[in-house]
Amino acid sequence: MCVSASNYVNAFEESIQRCELVVDQFFTIARFIRGLRSDLKRDVTLSSLCTLDEAYHNALEVEKLHKLVPVKHSTLPTMSPTQVASKA
Repeated sequence: MCVSASNYVNAFEESIQRCELVVDQFFTIARFIRGLRSDLKRDVTLSSLCTLDEAYHNALEVEKLHKLVPVKHSTLPTMSPTQVASKA
């Protein structure tokens, strides 16, 4: 089952409030990212995050982008720049 980024953000925020743990901000961000769906995790990890709110926002934006532009893996062979130049 795929959990939406907004549902995950809400659940993560609730768990932080319930536990009332005081931990390092960067540890919390890392923990948030580790729980993301794998299709979102890579793109969120690539950005520089300073706050948990930035991580939340970034995950939601990445999910929106993935819905607009679905990632398709091509089965067509790719051509190297030299192959392209030789055909021209």
